[in-house]
Amino acid sequence: MAVSEIPLAAAWVAAQMAGAITAGDETRTFGGVSIDTRTLKAGDLFIAIQGDRFDGAEFAAEAIDAGAAGVVLPRGRSTSLRSASLSSPGLPGIQAGERGSVQPVVIEVDDTTAALQALAHGVRRESGARVVAITGSAGKTTTKEVTSDFLEGRYRVVRNRGNFNNHIGLPLSLIELRQRPEIAVVELGMNHAGEISTLVRVAEPDVRVWTNVGEAHLGFFASLDAIADAK
Repeated sequence: MAVSEIPLAAAWVAAQMAGAITAGDETRTFGGVSIDTRTLKAGDLFIAIQGDRFDGAEFAAEAIDAGAAGVVLPRGRSTSLRSASLSSPGLPGIQAGERGSVQPVVIEVDDTTAALQALAHGVRRESGARVVAITGSAGKTTTKEVTSDFLEGRYRVVRNRGNFNNHIGLPLSLIELRQRPEIAVVELGMNHAGEISTLVRVAEPDVRVWTNVGEAHLGFFASLDAIADAK
């Protein structure tokens, strides 16, 4: 039986993020979510992640020029977008003579990383999927792959790509639950205390698996017991 995807409509996306739409049509639907203009597809929503050494908002205009249907920016940063970019069509299939007829959506939020996580959490809840979360000092990816392969014999399964298991990679993987699988198998990674707690809040796992506790991150913790507590 065919299963309909969860539509990423601008108004719903903004509500999940506690954001405000400052430009564009709130009924517009995004084809996917991207944080990288190099891999962005036409029709995607570009989320401008900020880090210690980079500022995704600086690439928002480039994302729109590349076909993004919308961008998520820190509050007050939309004024930096070039007017030419805001008149870009953003979606495939629009003829050259129609350029400017469809304005990309701009959503402003307090924190773009938190917004990505909130969107992923919203999709996770909307999907109705059961989530299996796997963590441990070693063997997470192998356990995830074996578990997914086993479950796919009976269920529709989504798994996170490669080792997309941190505070950015996991949300990007969970957004794929818009396909409405029956089960999602994801791995959770960490380097510091508190990181697993954040990922658990985003993923809301129904089943949790710990593979082992080893010395992989001992440099960031006082003891193996501290690592076990963090996981």
